[in-house]
Amino acid sequence: MEEKKCCFAGHRYEFNCYGVTEEKLHDILEKLILEGFTIFYDGNLGYFDKLCRSVLYDLKKQYTFIKIISVKYYYNHKKDIFDNNDNFDKEVFVGLENVYYKQKIIKRNQWIVDNSDCMVCHIKEPVYTKESGAKRMLNYAKRKGIRIISV
Repeated sequence: MEEKKCCFAGHRYEFNCYGVTEEKLHDILEKLILEGFTIFYDGNLGYFDKLCRSVLYDLKKQYTFIKIISVKYYYNHKKDIFDNNDNFDKEVFVGLENVYYKQKIIKRNQWIVDNSDCMVCHIKEPVYTKESGAKRMLNYAKRKGIRIISV
């Protein structure tokens, strides 16, 4: 039986996540776990990711079989922007060594979507005059036809 995988897309900054609570995320993520989702991909770069990860750490106490996987786009990543802790079950380095540096996060996000069955997202519009990375990831997920749960 193939494992069901979920990813997150949301804003990097806390002020853009106003209204998103751990309680709301807890209900959504627990429901997904009860539906059979066991793998949770974390891009590990923003406030929304951090909120989701916090809730998953709490849920992991009850659902010990779930896995939280950090997906990195650099082998020699910038240590100051990543939450480098031991709470991840695994780290995956997406092979992007030959990708132009401004494209690495976009390509990493595409890999996450390509390997997920569901996305939990919080995208506040409009945030920027140009499309944000989270919005690009959401649009890519829509084109790929994966299930999207908006918070």
